[in-house]
Amino acid sequence: MFRYLLCGFFTFSLINYSIAQKKYPNEASTGGKKISAAKPIDTQPGKNALALYNEGIKLKEGKKYAEALAMFQKAILAQPDYGDALYQAGWCCNEKGKYNDAVPYLKKALEINKDNVSAMTELGYCDYALQNYNDALKQFNRALNISKTELSLYYSGLCYVGLKNKDEAMKKYNELKNMPSNYADKLKKLIEGL
Repeated sequence: MFRYLLCGFFTFSLINYSIAQKKYPNEASTGGKKISAAKPIDTQPGKNALALYNEGIKLKEGKKYAEALAMFQKAILAQPDYGDALYQAGWCCNEKGKYNDAVPYLKKALEINKDNVSAMTELGYCDYALQNYNDALKQFNRALNISKTELSLYYSGLCYVGLKNKDEAMKKYNELKNMPSNYADKLKKLIEGL
C-alpha cells in the first residue's frame, strides 16, 4: 500500500511540475521557492538552425562579419551537418583575414558535399592568402573541373603569378577574357608585372 501512495504522490508532483512549467516556462516551483531553469548558452532558445542561418545571412549582407560568423556558428551548433552554414562561417573567417580558422569549416562543408564549388574556391583562397600556391591550385582546379567560375579562374591565375609562371597565368587570363569578367584586366596587369 505504501508503494501505491508513494507512486500516487510522485505522479501528482510530476503533474503539478508540468503545469507549472507550462504556465511559467522559465521557472520551476519547489516548495514555494522559485528557481530559474537552466538556459542554453550556445544557441538561442526557440530558434532552429535555419532561422539562425538566415540571421547570419542578413548580418553578412550588412557587412557585419563578426556577428554573422557568430550566427553561423550557432546554426552549426544546432545542426552540425549544416553545409551552407559551415561554408558561410568559413567565408566570414576569410573576410576577416582569419584564413587558418576558415579551413576546418570549409573542409567540413566539403565532407558533407564533395562537389561544393564555393567551398572549394574559399578553401583555395585560404591557401592563396597564406601563399600556399600549389595547395590553392589543387582546390581551384578541383572546382574548375566541376564548374568554370570567374573567381576560381582569377585566383588560379594569381597563384601562377605568385609562382612566377607567366605562361600558366596567361592561360587563366585568356579563359577569363572569354567570359564576362571584371577580373581579366586585373590579372593581366599583374602578369605584365612579372
